[in-house]
Amino acid sequence: MEIVEVLVEFPSGMVISDRATYFPEIGQVQPSERLVFIFERLTESEAPPTVTVLLAGSEVRADVRVDGNFEVGPLEAGSPTHQPNILQRLFGHDWTRDQRQQFGRLCHSFTVVSLVGAAGIFHSATTWSAGELLTEAALIFAVVITFLLGMNSMNGD
Repeated sequence: MEIVEVLVEFPSGMVISDRATYFPEIGQVQPSERLVFIFERLTESEAPPTVTVLLAGSEVRADVRVDGNFEVGPLEAGSPTHQPNILQRLFGHDWTRDQRQQFGRLCHSFTVVSLVGAAGIFHSATTWSAGELLTEAALIFAVVITFLLGMNSMNGD
């Protein structure tokens, strides 16, 4: 028996983090009564969540059982699961379709603002100093990066 971290992620974006008791001999995680109560109430109005358990430094997906416990599969020695870094979690595709599209729209808005700023500097500069060239280059760089990030987050939708 050991205490493990449990992360319950609902498709609406709500994330609940709690600790639970892991029984390795039966492969089950017993959450706190508080989490079971919240989980039961939220499943009435929410889509089924994704449950992740942190075991031995690895994130393992868990299945929800009828009795309120979570069931995890056996851990294979020498093959830890991939843990995404902070950038992959922020800009990855674990978001819902609506969240990805909203982020893509935000990036495209930044693209337009940067493009308008670059065009404004280009047309208003009478002499090109190092500062103006640097600002122009930074805005063009921002146009390219935000456009590509927005297209990537749209993911063909």
